Amino acid sequence: MRLRPLTPKELDQRRAAAKKSTGPRTPDGKARSKRNAAKNGLSVHAKSLWDSMIALGEDPYEFQQLFGSLIKSCRPANAAEMMLVEDIATLAWKKARVDRAQQALCERQLEALELERQRRASAMGRESADASQAAVLESGLHGLKDSPAKFGEMNRVLETLLNKAKNRDYAEDISPAITLLYGKDPTLRGAQIATLYQELREKTQKGEIAELGMLPDRFHLVVLEEISDLTEQGHIYWQDNVCISRGRRRWRRAAWNGLC
Repeated sequence: MRLRPLTPKELDQRRAAAKKSTGPRTPDGKARSKRNAAKNGLSVHAKSLWDSMIALGEDPYEFQQLFGSLIKSCRPANAAEMMLVEDIATLAWKKARVDRAQQALCERQLEALELERQRRASAMGRESADASQAAVLESGLHGLKDSPAKFGEMNRVLETLLNKAKNRDYAEDISPAITLLYGKDPTLRGAQIATLYQELREKTQKGEIAELGMLPDRFHLVVLEEISDLTEQGHIYWQDNVCISRGRRRWRRAAWNGLC
């Protein structure tokens, strides 16, 4: 259907009506008009922001309180100033959102580091001194590749020797234990442990208790030194292969702070 052209009289009437409906002219009127959209509903932009707040688990009423407090503080005198206040409120809200997201990312990275540490620990715990009997006889546990199982087994054998030293029990032959620990060619301390124990055993078997002198204390001390060194080696191994240092944690946090 084709619309008929307006008559001169109708054009004059519409122009007069348009002049009467140009909207608020005073600053207060414009400010009130700016707030009209929020009386019975939300503007398209405000509704989008509101929906995003709900989707992110935020409280839109907290934003309204922020916006209201900024209006009271800034006292916008016109629509342009009101828009600036709204922008300030929106930017402040979004900045807080970014800060929370950044913190969440950092925490997630630290959680990932902790999970990595746990996976390493679990993997190390499943390892064993997986070597043939011939290899153990040749080089002993001491010569095997480092692993939690290796350190655990060596510590078990050394604790047995330590108990003998504490109880001054020299009746048993410990050469199998020495071979298990050091193989065919013991370390200097391993040879010292074997020599001291053999001397203590021989004197005890002969009833020469009075001639033991400082031998029991020396044997005790050497075993303690070997346990201490083994513990230190195990600690270093754990730090290198399992643990995540504080420095690495700080570096990861700083890296994410820079990215976020």
